[in-house]
Amino acid sequence: IKFLIVTPNFHRVHHSINMTEGNSNFSTVFPVWDYLFRTVIIKKNIELETIFFGIDNRLNNDTISFKNCIINPCLNLIK
Repeated sequence: IKFLIVTPNFHRVHHSINMTEGNSNFSTVFPVWDYLFRTVIIKKNIELETIFFGIDNRLNNDTISFKNCIINPCLNLIK
């Protein structure tokens, strides 16, 4: 059934901080579009656990400061 309807794990790859993965799995209902336009990346469950989510351009030296680390400590966990 996962080839007919998008599952959460299928679309989850789309939210990866890695832009190779982030530019894939655009479908929200029918994955046939990603297969048709070759924008699909299939990950196994064990590989899904290693995906980091977010926007990579937020993680630079200008935005990582003591104040930002106190406000949002999760930013430093990714690097």
